[in-house]
Amino acid sequence: MLAGIDVSGDQDSGNEKFMAVVFGTTDAINAVTRRLGCNSIHMNMIKSPLAKKNIIEKVAFDRRECIAFCVHLEKSRTLAMVKDAW
Repeated sequence: MLAGIDVSGDQDSGNEKFMAVVFGTTDAINAVTRRLGCNSIHMNMIKSPLAKKNIIEKVAFDRRECIAFCVHLEKSRTLAMVKDAW
């Protein structure tokens, strides 16, 4: 079993907005990597809608060996809520 986590957003300012998580078998995650032809892709760097669509089709987890999800963090809002709670 493998797991991968990536955070996107303005990391220089500490304002990350999204966290993506992938869980799966080693074979399933390696198969996705082979379909992509590289180890990582940041969608915010790709401007063409067609290129994004092609990547999403290659990443599509069509078997039950992989689970992927994304969380919208709103880090600054979360930190403000925590600060107010204390």
